[in-house]
Amino acid sequence: MTVTVADARWRAARAATGSAMADATVWYFGDDHGLYRDLRDRLSDRVVWGDTGAQLNAIMEANETAFINLDRGFEIEDRDWWELTNLAERGPYSTTFTTECCRALLFDRILTMDGDHVVAVEAPDLADTLHRSAVTRNIAVVRADAGGLSRFFARLKARLVPPLRFGRLVFRRAVRLRRLRRLRARYPVPTADIAGADVLFAAWTKPGDFPADRLRDMGHYMGHLPRALRQRGHRVGYIALPLEEFYDLDTINRETAASPDAAILPDDALSLGKLWRLAWKSLGYRARPRADFSVAGTDLTAVAEMVARREHLNWRATVAGAWSEIGPYLASLGCRPRAL
Repeated sequence: MTVTVADARWRAARAATGSAMADATVWYFGDDHGLYRDLRDRLSDRVVWGDTGAQLNAIMEANETAFINLDRGFEIEDRDWWELTNLAERGPYSTTFTTECCRALLFDRILTMDGDHVVAVEAPDLADTLHRSAVTRNIAVVRADAGGLSRFFARLKARLVPPLRFGRLVFRRAVRLRRLRRLRARYPVPTADIAGADVLFAAWTKPGDFPADRLRDMGHYMGHLPRALRQRGHRVGYIALPLEEFYDLDTINRETAASPDAAILPDDALSLGKLWRLAWKSLGYRARPRADFSVAGTDLTAVAEMVARREHLNWRATVAGAWSEIGPYLASLGCRPRAL
């Protein structure tokens, strides 16, 4: 029996796998469907494809309780910070944590199977982690990758790109705050109206949602509820949540600030000092896997450490921290709505 852990994106490894391991069972550990289809087109027709998806689903279902309580496997120094991270959410759309744990458990099963197997791994750090886990247990596993300078530069990129990307995002957010402060010099926050609001809407906002000549009547996913509440005598206010991924942020900010509505923006609650503190907080590790982190009797400490390194300097936690400033900011304005 031979088990080969191959970088799925390494073309030479694909070709070698297709010839030398023509009768092997191939397991694809990745999220890129295009890459998966490319591999299937390139590899020999004699290759058998393992039912990776079904196996991962079965592992997930068998260990559901353990995955729900994954935070018990971490030493968490700052619980508030932890709740802001992708790791705490554990959803497949926010973090690969649970998926990578299931892949590691499936890899352990593959090591006990008869015949030859090739595990084609999209993420090089997962491939390295799986290979090391086998070697430390004296299990012979072949590692197929570009090696040499290619591996060195790949690891260097993995170390340098996240802090550079994070620094760029912090700088861009600081510039964005300065632009909003200039805008607020012309259109101040309507503090009295916000303080008097008894119903506060957190409403997704795109250009045109806050007209300059009338109050906003529509709340996305809420229909004409704002207008109906005003007709019943309620004072309505807004936290305008910009749909900046799809629309121009400056336009949204300008229209919201100039609107006759009682409306604030999330960045109204964020000062430059708070931004620097949030960014500094994100630089450190405030949660580490326990030395005995395991699921179904398999030590997953190395996998947890790998995913934690991926999540380090993730901008999403900093954004969540910035949004958490909205509540204290509203309280400082004297806003005590009866409904949000």
